[in-house]
Amino acid sequence: MMTKRGFSLIELLAVVAIFSVVMAGLYSAYSVQLRAGVKEYRIAESEMELGISRGIIDRDLSMAGYGLMDDYGAVSGFTLPRAVSAQEGGTDPDQLILMGTALGIASRASQGWTYADSVVSGVPVFMTFGDAREDVGLNDRVILMDPNTRALRADGSVWLFKYNGASANVTLMPESSTTPYSDPFTGMVVYGMNRAGETDATQPYNAVRYYLADAASSVPPRTCAPGTRNLLRAESRTNASPTGGDPMINCVLDFQVALGLDTDENGSIDLWDNGGATAAGYAAKDLNKRLKQIRAYVLVQVGNRDTNYLYKNPDPDYASTPDKIRVGDLYLAGGAVGRDYPPLSAEQRMYRWRVVSFAITPRNVR
Repeated sequence: MMTKRGFSLIELLAVVAIFSVVMAGLYSAYSVQLRAGVKEYRIAESEMELGISRGIIDRDLSMAGYGLMDDYGAVSGFTLPRAVSAQEGGTDPDQLILMGTALGIASRASQGWTYADSVVSGVPVFMTFGDAREDVGLNDRVILMDPNTRALRADGSVWLFKYNGASANVTLMPESSTTPYSDPFTGMVVYGMNRAGETDATQPYNAVRYYLADAASSVPPRTCAPGTRNLLRAESRTNASPTGGDPMINCVLDFQVALGLDTDENGSIDLWDNGGATAAGYAAKDLNKRLKQIRAYVLVQVGNRDTNYLYKNPDPDYASTPDKIRVGDLYLAGGAVGRDYPPLSAEQRMYRWRVVSFAITPRNVR
């Protein structure tokens, strides 16, 4: 005869207790793995974002000075351009301003250029490259340069022209005029500025400004450490010192700029100009001869807050001050650049930090 027997309360409680312990262990292991996964994902995400931003900043530094003239004649109404200028921030971050025609990424037209391969019956025949990224488009607004003197060509006081036509059938129409430009010549260089329907350029170049925004104008993401800001890229063809802009890198603590100068013009850098104070005193032509390199340093957060982490500067020179970070370089020929960022707070040391450096020789400054 079979005996029907159930579980006692003690047995049931024992099973529940064992099950609870197992589930607690599994949940704890899952939580650890989840936190580790989120941390690694955020670090990888930061690296990807930095990679994209680096490409844009590298290009801007390389293209500084492209399309700038040596002679703007009697044309007035705009700030005479300097390929590169910086503003020393003192106890605040620095700023960097670059100028050149091809720096304008907001308008496709600024990437276009061409030259007059010949002039037939007073009508210029322009070179085309078969690449929409380089060819000047119909009705694009352009500027003209004499390649022999590197002088801006103008029709009276008007220097912005409409590019009417394509290749062998082009007329250059001064803005607000119905009379074509009457003095085209073989070799004349054309640089694009903006497309039809866009705000016309009021200066014959694009200006790009890199700076750290104040928290009121550009709020960093909530995952950023206290004290961080967004590194903005502002671009304009109407303002020599652009305002506003788009965030290039989030969670930035500091931004430092130094210009490598060849002050005696013997071909090598003999002075690192922190913040560009020395370069600011040069005429544009002298700066073009003496500027050999642009260096920029960005102190940026990598990943999210980690209560199990304490930042410690790995540089042996900072063994006694592990809460300080060099935003720059101590050992360059010609002098140290940048500065030691003030000691990180206890809260800031719960974040990982990295100094992203840029060292570019401008290809169009000489």
